[in-house]
Amino acid sequence: MRRTSSLEGNSGGRRSLLRLILGLAALILPMAPAHSEYLPQPEEIALPSERALLTETLSRLIADPDAEPGKVLTALDHALGRLGEPTRLRGFIQFARAGLLQGLDREVEAREAVEESIRLLPGYSGPLLRGAMFYAYSDQSARAADYLIRASRIDPDLVRQIDDYEINNILGRLGRDQRRVAQLSERLLEIGWLGESLASRSRLAVGAIDARVVQGDLAGAKRLVPKLLLPGDSMRLLVQNKYQGLWPEIERWAGTKLEKQWPIYFREAREKWEATRDPAHATEYVAALNAAGHDDTIIRVMLPLFSGALDREKDYDLMLVTIWLGEALARKGRWDDIEAMFANASKAWPMGSDANALNISGNRARYLLYAGKTAEALAAIDATIADSKRWKDEINESAIGAMHHYRACMLHKLGRSQEAATSIATANERQRAVARAQLYLCLEQHDNARETLVQALGSEQDREEVLLFMQRTNPRTMQSEYGRVMGARNEALRTDPKLLQEALKYGRILPFTLSEGAPPELASAKPL
Repeated sequence: MRRTSSLEGNSGGRRSLLRLILGLAALILPMAPAHSEYLPQPEEIALPSERALLTETLSRLIADPDAEPGKVLTALDHALGRLGEPTRLRGFIQFARAGLLQGLDREVEAREAVEESIRLLPGYSGPLLRGAMFYAYSDQSARAADYLIRASRIDPDLVRQIDDYEINNILGRLGRDQRRVAQLSERLLEIGWLGESLASRSRLAVGAIDARVVQGDLAGAKRLVPKLLLPGDSMRLLVQNKYQGLWPEIERWAGTKLEKQWPIYFREAREKWEATRDPAHATEYVAALNAAGHDDTIIRVMLPLFSGALDREKDYDLMLVTIWLGEALARKGRWDDIEAMFANASKAWPMGSDANALNISGNRARYLLYAGKTAEALAAIDATIADSKRWKDEINESAIGAMHHYRACMLHKLGRSQEAATSIATANERQRAVARAQLYLCLEQHDNARETLVQALGSEQDREEVLLFMQRTNPRTMQSEYGRVMGARNEALRTDPKLLQEALKYGRILPFTLSEGAPPELASAKPL
């Protein structure tokens, strides 16, 4: 959710305990209006026996409204110690304590406080939303989803304000928990959540369609097909036999080669970017360009954004642009430009300054590997792994797995495979099937890579990504010796006869590539 620090005072300039606590508790939620669904007014929920304590606590906080979080927490701890019964006022105090405790990195106590707040304030969205955000960045994403669904039933208006980053983070961390992905997706669609990007809305549609298919509601699934906004999401359903009953409906909507869907998606992504030049829209546009195979346009439009000084706050979303821009440059063999881009980005977001800065250092290490600078790449990935430990739950498991994946590849290329055992184990524990198979490819273990994907095809949760990996692609190899070697290994795996035989039990290989229906790449921006 978006952060804000602004609060309106109440009439006469006197700040109620509710507004004071919202201001001092370092909320990770938007500063919602003090309405009945979000939080109760403490004056209204205090029992007669609690009113003197409430007045005392209010007086102490008003006396020092600019107190440091530690002092505010001391005052709330004092009040909590005297609230020895499971009352709603105790739940309110725990809600406030939870934000302060988290801000002081006292995570265990913070979660205990928010859990008690949820129990003692039934019918209010604030504690549930706070709990959802706590667990969204931990290994308990299922609980985050559950709390978000519960909050949406109480306060759908506020849940609709949650931004794409938070929603996509929860959905991404749910990973293989397809049941909860479907439940959360259906609920967000039901309340009319839109988000900022087409990708976010389309992803919800995929989850909701899957839920309807599992329930045997084919008619309901068909009604959701127009909510598929990304060609890649349509392809996800077209390659799996599970959705065979939807294939004619999807082809009517998207085209037999997705050619009806591509111009609509592509035009909106481009026009959003060109209208505002907002870095937040740059990520959606560059993702569309990448899927369409428009490397020249990615470079022409996005590389100049990194030629001057970057603003740490205003340009924050450009950190993610470096991923796609780096790939486009690598496919053109422009390794010096990649290094210059990352060097400039790291001035605004140096390693250690932000969890997302690991996207810069980690991807730079990967490109150094492909550029043939393996020893330098290993030093860079080791520094990235070391820094990732400070961010704890802010870094998802798959990102940690990817760091160790490339570390193992680097060690193997340097002839130090015996040192890679720990990283191989870490990568295999945290990455999904296709990434694990590609790890085996860099270790020159084709048979293990194939077996990994064969086993994954037998899993309902892993099958989709394997079938998508096996689809036809246009050659887009990174232009270096290592890039060409890995490209050849991936193509050999994708077309392995034994793997293909197994894949055809569950899906099909489409006679077109994802980018085939996309508009042609233009020398300059023109209307589609």
